[in-house]
Amino acid sequence: MARHCRQRAAPPLKLALPLLLLLLAAAAAQEVKLVSGPGCADLPPSPPTELKATPGDGSVTLTFGRPSNGACVSEYQARAAVTVLPVDAAATRSAPPRQSTQQFSLTIANLTNGQQYKFFVKAYAARYRGGGEAQVVAAPAAACDPAALPLAPTALRATPGVANVTLCWAPAASGGCVDEWRVAIQAVQQSGQRSSPAEYRRYNKGGCVTIASLAPGQLYTFSVQAYSAALKGGAYASVQATPLAPPKQWRCVPVPGLYPLCEAAAAGRCAPLTCQQQFAKGQCGAPFMRIVDPATLTIVQYCSDLCGCSADPAATATRAMPDAAATATAAGSATPVARRALCAASAGASSQASAAAVWASPSGCCAAPPRSFADDDTTEGDDADPGL
Repeated sequence: MARHCRQRAAPPLKLALPLLLLLLAAAAAQEVKLVSGPGCADLPPSPPTELKATPGDGSVTLTFGRPSNGACVSEYQARAAVTVLPVDAAATRSAPPRQSTQQFSLTIANLTNGQQYKFFVKAYAARYRGGGEAQVVAAPAAACDPAALPLAPTALRATPGVANVTLCWAPAASGGCVDEWRVAIQAVQQSGQRSSPAEYRRYNKGGCVTIASLAPGQLYTFSVQAYSAALKGGAYASVQATPLAPPKQWRCVPVPGLYPLCEAAAAGRCAPLTCQQQFAKGQCGAPFMRIVDPATLTIVQYCSDLCGCSADPAATATRAMPDAAATATAAGSATPVARRALCAASAGASSQASAAAVWASPSGCCAAPPRSFADDDTTEGDDADPGL
C-alpha cells in the first residue's frame, strides 16, 4: 500500500520542472531582445560590431551588429556630437539628443550638411545599467549636381604649429560634386622679392589636414579648392598663416681648466684647489662649477674637461643665480689666454649667471687655510723698515 502512494506522488514533480523553466524564461524575456540563436550571455555587452555611417541630406543613417561577446541587450542607444574643426555653432545647437532603438539601424536627422559629427552607439543592458560603445565619424551632405562646378569650401581656418599649419574647412551646402580637395601652398614674399612657385597637394577627404615641412616664421597663403574631375575645376577659398618656430633649446658653454675663485683665493691669500681636486670631491654640479641661467637657457660648466658639459638643466640638482658682488676671474694660476677664454665662454650667459657663484665661505676653494690680513700687514711693515 505504501508503495502505491509513492507512485502517485511522482507526476506532480514531473509537472513542476517545465513550469519552473517557463518562469525563468519569462523573467529573462527583456534581456533576449535583438539576439538571434538559442540565447544570450548574462554579462555586460561589448560594443556593437560593424558600425557604419551613411550620410544623407541633413541626416546620417547608422547600421551596426550585435555585441561580439553575445551579451543580452535591452536596446541600442545613439547620440551625435559635433567634431572636427571648424565647429559650426548652429550645428552644435541642433545636435539631436540621444535616441534609442531595438533594431540594428537608426537614422539621426536635423544635422548640418558639411559639418562632421562623431556618432556613438551603445549596446545597453538594463540589468547592468550600461554596455560597450562604438563610434564613427561622418558628415551629412546634400545631393550634388554633377553638371555644376563645386562651390568654394566654407569656414576655412588655419592653425599654426611648429613648422606646420593645420587647415580645416567644411564643404558647401550645395553645388557640384567634389571628387577631391586641392590645396595650393605659396610663400608670401617681401616687397621687391621674387615670388616662389606654389606647391600643390591633393586630399580625397576634407575636414582637416596638416601641412608639414614649412619654414618657421614664413608667411604662407593656403588656397583650398573643391575640385570636380569631370568638369576639371571648382571654386576655392584662401587663408594666410605663419608656422611657429621650434622652442629654443638649452645650450652648455664649456670652460675647461678653470672655475670662479672664492674670495680668499681671488685675493691671493691661498692656493685654490685644482679642477682635478674639485672633480675628485664630486663638485662638478656645485653652483660655483655649473651655473644655470633660465633667462637665456644657458649653462656655463667650469672644469668641463673633467666634468663634461651637459645641456640638460636637470643634470644637477643645484641651481643658483650667483651674486655679482662675489665675482672673481679664474684660478690664480691661469694664463692670460685662459682668462680671455673664460670671459668669452661666459659671455653667452646673462650678467648674473656669468658672475662667480656663491661660496659657502670666503675660503671655500682654498687647498690650505688662507693667510690672514694681519700676517700680510706684518710682512709689509718689516719690508718697509728693516732697521727696526
